Amino acid sequence: MMSVFSGLQVSKQIRKTNSHIPVVALTCIPFDEIKKGLSKSGINHYISKPAQDEELRMLFNEHFKTPA
Repeated sequence: MMSVFSGLQVSKQIRKTNSHIPVVALTCIPFDEIKKGLSKSGINHYISKPAQDEELRMLFNEHFKTPA
């Protein structure tokens, strides 16, 4: 939880200026409680706390590929 805006609100603002930047939600809120908000806000992925190292590694590899 952020003090001024929720992650969903921040993601909506990001999408207004940049539709290509990857946005990943890292939260302890159960997926079922926020899945509607995730799709409406433009969040690309959801990770539940505690995050697993391999899950984070896969996300970084998927979204931040270096050019050949």
